[in-house]
Amino acid sequence: MITHSDPSIEPSAIALHSDALVCDFTVPFADIGDPRRKRALLPRYAASGVDCVSLSVSGDTGQAADTLKTIARERARIAAEPERYLLAANVADIRRAHQEGRLAVVFNFQGTDPLEGSLELVEAYYALGVRHMGLAYNLRNRVGDGCFEPNDAGLSLFGRKLIAQMNRCGMLIDGSHAGVRTSLHAMELSSAPVIFSHANPAGLCPHPRNLSDEQIRACAATGGVVGILGISNMLGTDGDVSPERIATHVDYCVQLVGIEHVGLALDCVYDPAGTYQWALAQAGGELPKSGNYRADMPLAEPECYPGITQALLARGYTPAQVRAVLGENWLRVGAAVWK
Repeated sequence: MITHSDPSIEPSAIALHSDALVCDFTVPFADIGDPRRKRALLPRYAASGVDCVSLSVSGDTGQAADTLKTIARERARIAAEPERYLLAANVADIRRAHQEGRLAVVFNFQGTDPLEGSLELVEAYYALGVRHMGLAYNLRNRVGDGCFEPNDAGLSLFGRKLIAQMNRCGMLIDGSHAGVRTSLHAMELSSAPVIFSHANPAGLCPHPRNLSDEQIRACAATGGVVGILGISNMLGTDGDVSPERIATHVDYCVQLVGIEHVGLALDCVYDPAGTYQWALAQAGGELPKSGNYRADMPLAEPECYPGITQALLARGYTPAQVRAVLGENWLRVGAAVWK
């Protein structure tokens, strides 16, 4: 239920948004930056009518020991407030949380380094709540190449084995941040739907992180979903992160592959300046120039969600179609893959 009030949102949009099951499939949640902003983030999502969030708790800068400690810490934080949160194991849990007015939580990794080359850890992480895992975060790792690598060689031999293991365990394969060939190779090999949890169409904004029409079509062919994100450098060149701009990216994908293959994942970092400094340090003091990253990049924040609902309705989407984009498409792939 929406408790964040915006007088510009029409009552019909508020009513639909409050009743719909809304999912954000990428919420960066590592301990980077101001901890007060982190503590405030999940209540902001709940107040904006979001019913399920996927928290990014590790990635290609994380190792197994630290990752396990992080997951244990976040599980304990969620369990400490059962009246507000539910750690979801499946789609039924997410629907139950929505009915009970709680925020459902699942975990994800933005990269595969936490495996440390061990396929067996996929099942262990799945048991702890990790429901999707990115293959590579911008650069090359054991699995394959990231989107900023100058030569994209596709999946490694280990990466091919990982696809089969993730399929077996029921963990969603996530092509976000991976190189084009790496992601296409993964979609070719996977026997289950593959997602891009947070990425936009390059046809509207030609950023290295965004997706070619070929990638979007291949994702849809697996039965997967592309989650539209809200970071300005991947939405356009003018800094516009409005619900209307996000709806434009949604509409591009819908026109390309159909309503059932598009979702939302703002990728909203709770401390942009702190995250930028952390990323600079991780990259040795210089981020890829083609990424157009800045410490003060505008970001779409959780409070924009009711506005996205209104923007989609204004474009002529039916209530059922809006519900699909807001969350039902994510639940469909979860029901198809999670075990």
